[in-house]
Amino acid sequence: MKPSILALLLALAAGAAQASGLADDDSVAHKAICKAVGQREPPAAHRPTPAQSKALAKCDAEALYYGEVGPPDYVKARLCALKDGGAADDQSVFNDDVILMQIYANGRGVPRDMDLAIAYACKDDAQAPAEFTGRLDSLIARRAEPDPKPFDYCDDITSGYMEGMCAARDSQIADKGRAAGLDRVAARLPPAARAPFGALKTAAAAFASAHGDGEVDLSGTGRAAFEIEAEDAARTAFQHHLDALLNHRWPAASPTAARKADAELNAAYRATLAAVGKGQSGTVEPRGVRDAQRRWLAYRDAFVAFAKAAAPGVDAPSVLADLTRERTRMLREIAS
Repeated sequence: MKPSILALLLALAAGAAQASGLADDDSVAHKAICKAVGQREPPAAHRPTPAQSKALAKCDAEALYYGEVGPPDYVKARLCALKDGGAADDQSVFNDDVILMQIYANGRGVPRDMDLAIAYACKDDAQAPAEFTGRLDSLIARRAEPDPKPFDYCDDITSGYMEGMCAARDSQIADKGRAAGLDRVAARLPPAARAPFGALKTAAAAFASAHGDGEVDLSGTGRAAFEIEAEDAARTAFQHHLDALLNHRWPAASPTAARKADAELNAAYRATLAAVGKGQSGTVEPRGVRDAQRRWLAYRDAFVAFAKAAAPGVDAPSVLADLTRERTRMLREIAS
């Protein structure tokens, strides 16, 4: 079958982009790509009926696509994004056009249509120039592949602002999985362990927040992402500890080992305060480390109380030693 005029224009434009090495939004080659695709729109069969639009009156295409509430629903996400005619009034980074771009690039709930995905990429005027050209190049490359890897809007980000937005999106999705995991843990606990578990969850969340707020260098453009990623790491570590405790994989330690770990923690804490006080950790300040340390101590004590109720075979020195070593590593990283 002969290639379409559109396909030839796209191939020529993509080749010109590669040959020229241009990487800004004034690139003639990338503008030619957008001109070749034109103002394409989804077929009428893909649009919601009046009844569907009414049923989706208060929908959120972003939440439906990423499964922020229930499982991802790509069909409803498409209908939701199309019910008002696009993203003209949507101020979210992951607006209706961005969701539709991903739906058609990946063929989720509809046949894959790379030309339509490219058209949506061309409409996105919120992206940085380097993101615009990179995203078009990425979509063009996928267009030639029979089974391309999944496309995600965050694959081609270049700015610290978008790094933070994408980290926040990923964190929200991860939070859903973590919450489900904690619910499964709660369901299998003996009655005596349920109240300590509630107190532990509260303490773990408080420590993760204090760690992200007070122990992360926020001097770079990616500061929002760094803070979110630090909090996520603390939350994930908490779940790993729970898994090890409840599945009989907690490492044993003697009282002597626990005392040694505590001494090393105190030394690391003093060294970290000294380093932070001299400005060696960017924007991190002593008060942020002190607050996080107080929150960690409460988390540590809550974990010991929970372990006593939920896993009586694991003694307190073993719990203290492992948690303390992890916190010591964290403090040393801050100081360095």
